[in-house]
Amino acid sequence: MTNLFLTPKLPQFGKELSLYLTPTPKIDDKYVYKIHSTFGSGGKIERDFDRIMLRDRIGELEIFEASGSLWWTKTARVKSEPLTSIRFPDEKEAIKLANSYLKETKLYDNLSKPASVSYTETLIEKNEEKEIKIVRSRQHVNYEYFLDGLRVWGSGAKIQVSFGNRNKVTEVLKFWRNIKKESKKLELISPESALKKFMNHEAFGDLSEEDSKVQLENIELGYLTLPPLEVQRCLIPVYLFKGFVSTKLMPRYEFNIFVLAAKLPPELLKLSGAPDVGGQLVL
Repeated sequence: MTNLFLTPKLPQFGKELSLYLTPTPKIDDKYVYKIHSTFGSGGKIERDFDRIMLRDRIGELEIFEASGSLWWTKTARVKSEPLTSIRFPDEKEAIKLANSYLKETKLYDNLSKPASVSYTETLIEKNEEKEIKIVRSRQHVNYEYFLDGLRVWGSGAKIQVSFGNRNKVTEVLKFWRNIKKESKKLELISPESALKKFMNHEAFGDLSEEDSKVQLENIELGYLTLPPLEVQRCLIPVYLFKGFVSTKLMPRYEFNIFVLAAKLPPELLKLSGAPDVGGQLVL
């Protein structure tokens, strides 16, 4: 079975890791209106079983009660997408604008870093020959989170600022939880032990050494978050195993597999949902 795997030299990460608890926030009406006033909006509070919402003519705000994460969207004046691309600033300028906006609205977080700039794009037929042109209607500056120099993965750890015409902010989301760093450290599971769990993963159970290979390209240590709607008791310490599988029928199938990286008390591992990371979690 071991001949099935091609692995790099295992990195070493030490013996301990910080524990970050994520207590469920207490969100009252005063806090909700304070957040909404940040966007120059008002509105009446509406409560669902897992979120708080406010809507008015300026925009719509959602606050997720499990995490305190927020998502604000400006009310669209135009109902259809533009037929020609909006001229956006270059990526460096876009990041500068997003940073300024987050600091102005007090949503900036020193634990986050700009990671990429992306676009909302629409494909439109140009003429009778059905030539396709790409129309860019929104620009997004995306942020990732880091703790102690380690990456935090999952949809519960991101900031995004979106711009529309004339660089006006059209959408803001900040998915994050209040964290409490404990003085007690976690005992780190060795990369060798995590590798054994990875190699025993059910995804590789039916592969044959004769016609298949599992190429492990990278091993990284970090933390994992649940989606902002889910209750999470702590940030989950994980190793990310990243690589690809090759078989006769499938030359390259990429995978992300997360393996628990530290010994956690059972009560902290009671997950209300699954991580949204484009991969699987092995506990």
